[in-house]
Amino acid sequence: MSDKGFLKHFITEPVYIIRGENVTTSLKAKKQPEAATAQEELPIEKTQEQPAKQQEEKIWHYKGSNTKKVLIVVDQPDEEFINAEEEGFLGKILNAVKLDLRDVAIMNLQKNRGATITSLLSFDATKFLFFGITNKDFFEKDCEQYTLLAFDASRQLLNCSSLAAISQDASQKKLLWSALQKMFL
Repeated sequence: MSDKGFLKHFITEPVYIIRGENVTTSLKAKKQPEAATAQEELPIEKTQEQPAKQQEEKIWHYKGSNTKKVLIVVDQPDEEFINAEEEGFLGKILNAVKLDLRDVAIMNLQKNRGATITSLLSFDATKFLFFGITNKDFFEKDCEQYTLLAFDASRQLLNCSSLAAISQDASQKKLLWSALQKMFL
């Protein structure tokens, strides 16, 4: 059994190998918890390795299937991905542009330490939405909010206020909607 592709279904947490260390493994049978009922909706968590051209491997920690190649980046220090209230608001935003939360990848910048705009552009996506990223050094140059940036024929970036701020301000909602129409519709 040399194909180890099935392991991703059993190991759901990120696994790190420290180079130069001897790793010993042992298999122990564990009692399996009862399977979730078919009606329960479980969040999809995935990791994606960065291309090997960089010396240090980067594993991205995100939620969603990324079937539509859309990366949404938030900055929420107290959350694994995104808090429930803002996730609901984000779901409404995505529905307006004919997307679903399951179609995108949601990444919390706080859980992907060392990420830069340059490194994130290597993520397997064509559309990049940033919500609430206030670190000026992150974007490496001035990135005006609600202005659509095109990096090449296939990749676009949109920097916005935080989802909490947008949900409370009608003028920011209008700015976001205008930019999303250019990006998706």
